Amino acid sequence: MNSLKKPLTAVLIGAGHRGHKPFGEYALHHPDELQFVAVVEPDDHRRERFARLHGISETAQFIAADQLYQQPRLADIIVNAGSDRAHVATTLPAFELGYHVLMEKPIAASSVQVLRFFEAAVCSRSQVWVMHELRWSPFFQHVKTLLEMNTIGNPVTWQHTESPAYWHMAHSYVRGNWRRQSESTPILLAKACHDLDLLVWLLARPVKQVHSFGSLNEFRPENAPENAPLRCTDGCPVAQYCPYDAQRIYLGENTGWPASVISEDSSLAARRAALEAGPYGRCVYYCDNDVVDHQVVNLEFSNGVTVAFTLTGHGPENTREFTYDGTQGRLTGNFERNVITTWHYPDSTPQDFKIDADETGHGGGDPAMIRAFLHAIRTNRLPDYQALAQGVYAHVVGFAAEDSRENQTVIDLDVFGKNVDARIWQRVLDTAFPVQSNPEEIRNEPVVSRGIRD
Repeated sequence: MNSLKKPLTAVLIGAGHRGHKPFGEYALHHPDELQFVAVVEPDDHRRERFARLHGISETAQFIAADQLYQQPRLADIIVNAGSDRAHVATTLPAFELGYHVLMEKPIAASSVQVLRFFEAAVCSRSQVWVMHELRWSPFFQHVKTLLEMNTIGNPVTWQHTESPAYWHMAHSYVRGNWRRQSESTPILLAKACHDLDLLVWLLARPVKQVHSFGSLNEFRPENAPENAPLRCTDGCPVAQYCPYDAQRIYLGENTGWPASVISEDSSLAARRAALEAGPYGRCVYYCDNDVVDHQVVNLEFSNGVTVAFTLTGHGPENTREFTYDGTQGRLTGNFERNVITTWHYPDSTPQDFKIDADETGHGGGDPAMIRAFLHAIRTNRLPDYQALAQGVYAHVVGFAAEDSRENQTVIDLDVFGKNVDARIWQRVLDTAFPVQSNPEEIRNEPVVSRGIRD
């Protein structure tokens, strides 16, 4: 067999939705590229299901990561799709054993952990990629190309919006696993670290200042409709009018996501029982959630480029929309609709681009990034940590924004990073922006490509 076609082997940590999809499905659809040979998952049903689908022996099934790391190296790769707060702890031992690592975002729950993870990753000399897969989607690849072509000239001021649909907000961040910051991460990291990473990647320059506002406005007990019960299954008088009615969201014909999350058994009876007893049947106004449902982050990049980023949990569709203004034009887009429009001055005639994504999963970004990661290993490519550094940098931007929101202050990002760990912070800067060692001396040049792309 050709060595380039011999499948790489992997251990999965976390066999939940993201472990099962896209990582597990990629291996099933491309057995010549990737084969899972072990799994770590505390939930018996999920662990056994993944093992059954991938032919994993009972001796290679583990309840916890420490059991895995008591074994000699079992595969080429660790794919870490475990819980957010456990990502670092369950990945660091992989570096010592020589695994390559593909890890879900967010990296960690604090700036300290994020920076220390970066240093450990660089010292490992392994391929270490974090799933900022939107970079790899055909849609944002096209956006990057248009910027590199100087379509809008030099960037001046950008508006970027991330909108998990109102029902998605209720599912994941009011009723679901990411509803409490103490149990996961701030929603800005759990959901929008993709967008912060995109902005850093597309602009390819450091952030100077961060200022943020936001709050939990809607999903509070005082906003509950009159006579609303604690559960949607207990006869809510406004169910037919409530956009968050759990029975409408989870008991319809769709048995895929998000209905697939509430019960491993997709039958109507099982889903109804899950709503009657589990977290997803609760009235959204009577949950134990504390993450914000809307937030604005104002960023000043080097050379005075300004970005207004909005995260809203009250939109009609799961999408990202943007308006990027430059000195010679404007670029707008809607990720869900796969439409990009450009204006180039002086004629100002709009030109539309319809982006076709042949594969699903974040607009094709999931399979594209997995494929590129495997190719980098298979071809013995030297690790390039620039994309990782930019992703780490974007995480720190998110933590700085949270600090700004909570303390009502403007954050100097360089000071913020140095206060976390000056030495590692400088290494992140040098790796993320290698030709911009002194941000104050950056010339107002067109954006150039500095991402990891084959």
